[in-house]
Amino acid sequence: MFSSKISIYCFLLITITKYSFAVGNYYQASFGKPANAVTLKAIELFGKDEKSKVQALDLGCGEGRDTIALLKRGWQVVAVDKKSQAFHWLNRHEAVQDHADSLICVEMSFEDLIISNLPVDSFDLIIANWSLPFCSKKHFSSVWQKLISHTKIGGRFAGNFFGKNHSWNLERPWLVFLDKTEVLNLFDSFAIEEFEEIEYDELSACGEEVHWHTYSVIAKRIK
Repeated sequence: MFSSKISIYCFLLITITKYSFAVGNYYQASFGKPANAVTLKAIELFGKDEKSKVQALDLGCGEGRDTIALLKRGWQVVAVDKKSQAFHWLNRHEAVQDHADSLICVEMSFEDLIISNLPVDSFDLIIANWSLPFCSKKHFSSVWQKLISHTKIGGRFAGNFFGKNHSWNLERPWLVFLDKTEVLNLFDSFAIEEFEEIEYDELSACGEEVHWHTYSVIAKRIK
């Protein structure tokens, strides 16, 4: 019995160590890359009507590429990630020091978001790039409804989702994978401005061979 417990402990320790190493590699490989195209397009759609110091939520901010793009354009940003390591990398950007008064960093999981006291209708833009697929299936619906409630009428969502043909659907079935209809149904309260479904083979930031199947969406809340 004792031997079995030792084996289980060693397995968990190795798994956690590999995961932590992969996460660290992701941040290092991603640091300094330009903002996601969907983020830049969403900012552009605000156009000449963009107000000074507009409010944005960057959900799953990672190393901060989208947060930095927003700060440089005069936005106020709440950057959320469940990994403290993300903020270590985010704070290495010079722009963070230049716009410190416009940035709030919050270490918070998806589950924490559901019960958070963030004010309703508080954000002009919600960014969720490569984050929502990693929400547990159990909490995805509640998290999505919370995000809708945090988006102002006339505000926008910009982000992406994993499709059913993604190779991780077999390897990591605990992640969230949606078909096209399921993605579109999420946006009953929005007018979709940009929608793109793509499939391609490419290495992940950690060097893993992946068949990507993604949906990128920019949508404006209308009700």
